[in-house]
Order: sequence, then structure tokens, then C-alpha cells
Amino acid sequence: EIPLLNASMCHALQHQMVQTVTVPPLFDACVKALLYRDGALNDGGQSGQCDAVRLLQRIAYQMQAQERDHTDYDEIIRLAREQCPNADLHALVSLGDELIWQAGLLQPCASGDAYAFAMPGLQSYLAASWIVAQGQADTLIPLADAHQWREVIVFTAGLLPDATAFVRELAARARQEPDKWFLLADCLAEAQACDPALRQDISQKLITLLKQESSACWQPALRALAGMAGKQVQEYLNLLLLDEQAETRRLAALTLGRLQREWAIPALDAALTDLQMDVRQQAVWALGRIPSQQAARVLTRALHSQFDGVSRGAVQALAELGRVPGLLPVVMQQLVPLLGQGDGQPTHRAVTDLAEEALSEI
Repeated sequence: EIPLLNASMCHALQHQMVQTVTVPPLFDACVKALLYRDGALNDGGQSGQCDAVRLLQRIAYQMQAQERDHTDYDEIIRLAREQCPNADLHALVSLGDELIWQAGLLQPCASGDAYAFAMPGLQSYLAASWIVAQGQADTLIPLADAHQWREVIVFTAGLLPDATAFVRELAARARQEPDKWFLLADCLAEAQACDPALRQDISQKLITLLKQESSACWQPALRALAGMAGKQVQEYLNLLLLDEQAETRRLAALTLGRLQREWAIPALDAALTDLQMDVRQQAVWALGRIPSQQAARVLTRALHSQFDGVSRGAVQALAELGRVPGLLPVVMQQLVPLLGQGDGQPTHRAVTDLAEEALSEI
């Protein structure tokens, strides 16, 4: 959605700046691409670029510390003078104009007398960069529960060479449950390196939250787990359905049912033949939660299943779909032809009975 970020991602990958795409390297690429677009700043090559980056970091930190999302031109020049006390006014004005009018990293607000960072999250990233450069990451620990500092904390974790100690201190200080676990997971999703044991501990806490009934728990837990794994939610859940642990596969099927997304149907269809009955039953339940014609067709086929729990679960699932506005004709179209299979063969008779039961439930 942000063309500059997309371009910077390509730039970062092309120059092997990152092996796994996380947010801090992309913002870094954005800043350098804009400041260094012609190979150098107008006023000083590599040293000019470094001055500009440091100034941006100071501006962002000042804004963040004062809980502001904008600055003004006088503040930009004042901070530039503090950073370069020997520079003349012309050089300082040129640097300020470079950030606003040439690079476009600071853009005028609607009021016309204030400036804000051009991209969402850029202020937080630059503030985090300043904090890490000054060796002050520990000053964020008391702010673990402060929502306005959350992005800065996450980016700080991503900028540290090893985030283990930082994340452990956050875990000890944060008090807001369950939000603290989502914060810690976001930090680990961006971290360059972290103790695997810490990752495992936080993953287990998130798995517990994923099992909760409340969507306020399981939905952010799902996003956090997928983020830690570096996957999109769909890919992450599909991988969980292939996990060697049956309980993990069952939980994946449960979550897919809760999401009610049509893209989950092929994976749930495959899970109907899982070796564990609990997983099969959870998958058939999940299919009954997805309001689509495709789910109805899969469940109709499931009436023929030889696996324990699948055919019986399909009856209840089809009944649930039949109660969804607009799906009753589809379910009827799938079930009615099965009523004519009662030709005395045990298998056909059983399917006919199940179809009749499903219709009666509807």
C-alpha cells in the first residue's frame, strides 16, 4: 500500500541487506533511498547523509518523548544547530530544506506551519534508532505498558544485535495481560537474534491464549504466532495442520473454523482423513462454520467417510450451514439426491440415514 516501502524492499533484497524481510531494514532503505537518491546529498556526500540521518533521529525522538506527531521549522533548525554547532545558518537551512522539500521525509501538515513524517511508523523507527545509537534501550523498560511507545519498543528490539536481554526485561516489567505477550511476540518477530528458549516460552503463552474462547485473546494471539514464525496467517495455519503433534493439528482446525475463511476449506478437507479422531472431528466442525457452497459440497462427501466421527460430524455441520441465510437451497441440493440411495446396501442405507438426519436437523 506504500509504494516507497515496496521499492525499498526490492532495494534491500537486491543488495542483500536482509535475508528475512523485517520492518527496520525497510525503513532504513527508505531513508537512504531518499537521502541518497543521486549518490550523495546536495551538501556533503556520505558525511552529509549521516548528518541528515542523525538529525532525523533526533527530531523523531524529540517528538516521541513529547508525545507529538509533528514538529515545526524552528525546532528542526534548532536541533540541527545543536548537532552541528560549527555550521553556518545557510548550511543548517539547506539541511532542513533537504529533509522537507528534496527528500520529502518530513512533509507539511494541513495547517501549513508544522511538519510530520511521511510514512506511518517512520517516526517510531527513527526514534528507536536514536535510542539504540545512544545505548539507551534500557530506558524503554519502564514504558513496557505505555501504548504510545509500543512501536518504538518493537523497533528497538529489531535494531539490537541480540534482543534476548531486552525482551526478558520487558517480560519482567510489563503488567497488562494478555497484551504483554503480544508486545513480546512483536519484538521477537522483528529481532535479529534471540534465545530460542525465550521464543519457546512466549510461543507457549500465545498457544494458551489461542485456545481461549474470546476473540480478544485468540485473534491477536494468532497474528502474533504467525508473525513470530515469519508467515502469513493462512500459511502458518496450513503448516500447523501438518504438525507431528495431534493437539497442534486439532488447534489449527479449530482456529480455521473460527476464522470462517473459504481459503481454509482445502486444508480442512485433507484433515478429514487425519489419523487422529479428535483432529478429524475438529475439521468437520470447522467446515460447518464456513458459510460457502464449497464447504457444503465437502461435507456432503464426508457423509460417505469411513473414518469414525467424520460422517456423524458432517450431519451436524451441514445442519449448521443449512441455517445460514442463502445456503439452505445449496445444502438441500446436496442432500436430497442421497435420499434415493436406500437400495438395501448397508453403505448406501447409512448415507441415506445420515442425509435424512441432516435434513431433519435443518
